[in-house]
Amino acid sequence: MAELQKFETLFKPYLTLKLSAFDNMKLVVAVLEDASQSYQCFRLNRDGQQRYVVQWQQLFIECGLENDYAASLSLLELDVELASLSPLTVPVMTLQQVSYMCMEYAHFDHC
Repeated sequence: MAELQKFETLFKPYLTLKLSAFDNMKLVVAVLEDASQSYQCFRLNRDGQQRYVVQWQQLFIECGLENDYAASLSLLELDVELASLSPLTVPVMTLQQVSYMCMEYAHFDHC
């Protein structure tokens, strides 16, 4: 339960955002890097769909379906089979770069 509270604390400013799945993954990586947390990024194949997920502590943060352009962050509540995971390398952004990325999304959202 403490992990869930820590997730909500770290990601509260970002939980209402709708970004592409890969941009969500970059956002999660930036927040975890800023908080000096360890993590691993994966592509998860479940039910024939590819999802981007980040494993952090005992949690899997879902970033969205691979082709989703307006996804929100959430926690996976189902067990994850290790065989369904493919490791990914994600570029590490600073939180300032994340804020610029979010401003771009907000701008194009209203155009």
